[in-house]
Amino acid sequence: MPQYVAGEVRMVPDPRQPGKMMQLKMGGDLKASEVANNGAEIARYSTRYRPLNESHKHSFVGTEDPEFLKAAISMQVETETLTDGLRVRVTLENTGAGHAVPTGHGLKRYLLAVTGAAGGKTLAPASDFPPGERIGESADATQAVLIGRNFKAGEGADWSLPYWRAEAEGEDNRLWPGKPQVFEFALPGADAADIKLILRRGSPTLLKSHGMDISRGKVAGADLDVVVHNSKVSR
Repeated sequence: MPQYVAGEVRMVPDPRQPGKMMQLKMGGDLKASEVANNGAEIARYSTRYRPLNESHKHSFVGTEDPEFLKAAISMQVETETLTDGLRVRVTLENTGAGHAVPTGHGLKRYLLAVTGAAGGKTLAPASDFPPGERIGESADATQAVLIGRNFKAGEGADWSLPYWRAEAEGEDNRLWPGKPQVFEFALPGADAADIKLILRRGSPTLLKSHGMDISRGKVAGADLDVVVHNSKVSR
């Protein structure tokens, strides 16, 4: 029977301080001599049959890491000059996720936010952009589209309604693999535009209803928004 068994906490020789012992949760059935000779890290991450450089560490950058998110979705931007402004056409494609995005707990959403400008001044916002979403990275957006799932209870769907209070799913316009979506924005009077694809961690309206201060774009110390793609265009 091995002297040490995986999962047990034992006192073992500390390879960093000869002659001293250290407390260690064993990661494999190593003998005391093997721990002393090979180091505590092997005991943490591996077994007596597998060296550390061949073991699999369960580290993960997280689903809100910008580079991780960029690898999942591509954004292509085209513009058309109009007599009195710009038309912006944005193609979003799920190229790397392997499942619909956004995914997770049902509160996350993407915002495709377009901010038009004329002579360096931001255009007035359109009325169809939910005012509760006008915060953080989309605070100055002229137009925007929400991408994700919304829910409903009674009449109509609401982006601020959490799934645990919902009676049914309202709309699901998430990005599925192999199904690019095209969005068009007409910006009368614009000579330039700033386009952002933003991952938003939750509904600002819902967060505020729970007493959270998101006026600085933070939720529990973390950013409310993650900018995945950003593109600037002009006439």
